[in-house]
Amino acid sequence: MFRRLRRKRRAAGILALLASVFGISQGSDRQVELTWDAPTERIDGTPLPASEVLGYDLECNNGESQSGITGNSVTISVAPSLLECSLVTLATGDNGEVLRSEPATASLLVVPFIAAPLKASNFEMKVK
Repeated sequence: MFRRLRRKRRAAGILALLASVFGISQGSDRQVELTWDAPTERIDGTPLPASEVLGYDLECNNGESQSGITGNSVTISVAPSLLECSLVTLATGDNGEVLRSEPATASLLVVPFIAAPLKASNFEMKVK
């Protein structure tokens, strides 16, 4: 955890340095589109029909949180930072209960003049 925290601080320091060198305000928000593929199978390998996918819950380290997203994309406004998000699929279980998947995660360094998308699993983010 300490190593991860140090990387975040280093990324924030590099972002501040680049912004000051290029004279760019760190406060300018960017529109980031998050997209994902709907799952097609359950953890046990059995098929997951699209009709059983109820939606998605999204949570990001910048405080962005959305529940019950329908569809496979969402656009959020983000200040320059290292954005980390997790996405959980909500599906109907055998007895009608709502099941939650393990979270898929993705990270993106959002800066005022560059976007460097990093893909994780089938969950991807990119700056518009």
